[in-house]
Amino acid sequence: MNYILSVFKKIIKKIFRLLLINNHTRFLYDRCVNQKKIRNIYMGHKYQLLSNKSSDIFIVNIFNGDVSGGGLADRIKGILTTFYFSDIYNIPYKLYFNSPFSLIDYLEPNVYNWCINFDELSFDINNINVVSMMNYEESNILNNLQYNCFEKICKKIKKQTHIYTNSNLIYNFDYSKYFNYLFKPTDRLRLKIDSHINKLKDYISVSCRFMNLLGDFNETSNSVCELSSVHKSNLMQKVSDKINEIHLNNINKIILINSDSVTFLEYMKKFPFVYTISGEVTHIDNSSVGNNNYNFFEKTFLDFFLIAHASKIFLLKTGNMYRSGYPYAASRVYNKEFFIIDF
Repeated sequence: MNYILSVFKKIIKKIFRLLLINNHTRFLYDRCVNQKKIRNIYMGHKYQLLSNKSSDIFIVNIFNGDVSGGGLADRIKGILTTFYFSDIYNIPYKLYFNSPFSLIDYLEPNVYNWCINFDELSFDINNINVVSMMNYEESNILNNLQYNCFEKICKKIKKQTHIYTNSNLIYNFDYSKYFNYLFKPTDRLRLKIDSHINKLKDYISVSCRFMNLLGDFNETSNSVCELSSVHKSNLMQKVSDKINEIHLNNINKIILINSDSVTFLEYMKKFPFVYTISGEVTHIDNSSVGNNNYNFFEKTFLDFFLIAHASKIFLLKTGNMYRSGYPYAASRVYNKEFFIIDF
């Protein structure tokens, strides 16, 4: 009886794991690689056949618009997670990031050269592995599944392996070490960062993600409804009161405000202790943007690095405001104090 019960539990567990994979985290690995979606994506590319040279065996993160990559923080944590496993298993790592902009315009290799040209990639699905691990929910079960999948890939790698992921496993390891090992701002971006830091001196950062509550967010995949004029005013007043409270507890420090709402940034400029950064406010996973101009996305990176350099980092959330992972990811670059205030 105990044996039958044990077998039954194992079967249920296997079914449960498969359901989790199908519903929450998309794994397309080895025998699953021929699934219709990924096959169609790769059939659309020009075939390039691999040689048998060992130099062709590497792992590459791909952000080319074929699979939704999420926001900047999502992509960075996926990159660092993949590089972590590549590093501990001593597998060559590359990064191909050209959508909706070329990452090399803003971040360049620091210690490790992750650059790869398009003609070094193979799109013959019979000669490569393709893996997709896009997390839409966070749980220990999913993290364990992804950890096991990364280990399986690295232990048995025999081909060029393309990985599409926003996995957050790197948060369990040394995010700062791997970020700074891979990346440094380009000279153009560094000049802007340094210019703002010289003005700010000692400062703290407060982030507020409204989505479309204030009616000015350009994200197309947005389910948050715009508030009425009265409720918009009430919300901005409530948030500004909380920021003022933070100011009173950090009276000698400037507060850098980061937000996805131009309306709120303009509203906060009336406070003498507030500092905002001018530029285009956008989300990099917005398919309607269609703008590969450097200036269009510069503020996204400026915000990220200026949050990272702050002495303390806060995320404010109330009502239907979004609990963004962006300021937390920035806080991990230099391991700064991070606080979520839900009020």
